[in-house]
Parts: sequence; C-alpha cells; structure tokens
Amino acid sequence: MEAKLYENTPKRMMEDDSLFGNAAGLGLFQRLSNLESEVKEIKGMQTHSPSTYCRSNLFEERAVLSESRVTTLRGKADPLQENAGLLERKAGLLEGKADLLQGKADLLEAETAALKKKNKGLSTEVQILGAYEREILIIRRAVLEDWRTGNSGARPAQLTIQRNNIAHGGDIAADVEVIRRDLEMSSSLFSFFFDPFKQHYGISFQTARELLEQECEEHIIHTLNTKVNIEVLQHWLSPARERDQQELKRLTDLITRIFFSTEVGKRSSLFKLGGVLRGPYQQLSSLVGNVF
Repeated sequence: MEAKLYENTPKRMMEDDSLFGNAAGLGLFQRLSNLESEVKEIKGMQTHSPSTYCRSNLFEERAVLSESRVTTLRGKADPLQENAGLLERKAGLLEGKADLLQGKADLLEAETAALKKKNKGLSTEVQILGAYEREILIIRRAVLEDWRTGNSGARPAQLTIQRNNIAHGGDIAADVEVIRRDLEMSSSLFSFFFDPFKQHYGISFQTARELLEQECEEHIIHTLNTKVNIEVLQHWLSPARERDQQELKRLTDLITRIFFSTEVGKRSSLFKLGGVLRGPYQQLSSLVGNVF
C-alpha cells in the first residue's frame, strides 16, 4: 500500500501542476475526489500498520519530554550563567586590588631599601664622628699635659705616640671624607688625592668609600690604618721596632688580600670565631697594643 502511494506521487504532482498551468487538465472536482481517495488510503495505512503510528506517537512523546527537559535545564543554566558573570566581575575586581597591593608593596620595598641605605650612611657618619671625638680628646689631653708640665718633652711617651698617630698616621675614614667633600665642592670626578690615597692604603678611593658605606667593618679599617702607620710613623720606623714592623706588614698584607678577595656578604664572618682572619687580626692587635 505504501509503495503504491509513493509510486503515484509524481502523477499527482503533475496533476497539481496542470490545475494551475494546464487548461486541458482535470477539473477541480475530479482533483478533490482524488485527494479524498488519498486520505482514505492513508487512513487505511493507519489501520493496517498501527505499529508505524505507535512509533510515531512514541517519538512525539519523547520529543515533548526532551523539550521539557531542555526547558528545565535552560531554567537552571540561566542563573548559573548569571553567577558566572558575577564571579568574573569579582575576579576582575580582585585582580585590580591585587595589582594595587603589588604596587604598594613595590613602593614600600623601594622605600625600605632607601631607608636601609640611609641608615648605613648615618651609621658610618656616627662612627666617623665618634672617631673624631676620641681623636680630639687625645690631642687636647696632650695639650693639657704640655700646659701642666710646661715641657712637651716631659709628655708621656704613649700620649705622644697617640697624638702623632692622629696628626700624621692613617685615618682612612677621615681621608675619604676629605676627598668626598672636595669632589662635591669642585663638582668634579677627579681628585689629586686619588693617587697618594691608593699608594698608602693599597685600595682606591672608590673602594674605600664603598667599604665605609656598605660594611664599615672596624677590623679592616683598623688594619688599613695600621698599614699606613707602620710605613710613615717614626715610632715604627725605628731600628728597635723593625722586627715588629716587618711582622705587621706581613699581617696587614695577608688580611687585606683575603678580605678584598672574599665576597661582600661573607666578609663579616672572616673575623668571627672560626674565621680565617680571626687569628691574624689578633696577632696584629697584640703587636699594636694600645698604641692606636
């Protein structure tokens, strides 16, 4: 029956076309009769093939059910989509706050670094001022002693040595400050003091300046001052002190060589218990005694 129906389909299409485009075609009533026959045939198919229509009804029910489920899921998806948008906006705000906090953290870090650098500078200045104060007191003590006795030759030998050390010996912190101020006043990068400074202390002005600004390690400062004192002061150039002077020269060369060949961050441990320079520095201090 189904095959017959589809077999006649082209003929029906042609007859439909003749209704509108062919005046010699079948009459309108004939066509209506044909359509009624086709309807009966379809109904007959429904009668003889109920399974086909059962399956159709089942598919229709499933389609309705699927459509209902789609509607339900859409109802659930819409709030989730709104929540996703809200979370996305919150994430954007949090990201903006994170960038702001990071900017503040970077600013604080820069300010902290600047304060640390300033603190180091102030610490160096305090130490220099403290050294100046001690030196001035020694000089004034020598003057007062001269006034008391009326004879500079009667002054205690150790006081005379201390006075001469201050006036003619090494003082790397004071010498760096003198050169630094000269450079500032002249707005120049060169000083005629650079060469004699390096000749006596064994290091450049810039190296010494960085040493004072970054570390200001009193052990190496004392060593560098001693290096100069044993070469220029009469007290150490006398034949009676020649052996001590040679030993001090060996020790100062050893200490300065190891110190400046060591990484900056590891230098402070050199003079501590177990450090490689603790012994040599103790020997140096023992030879120098309370002279400086």
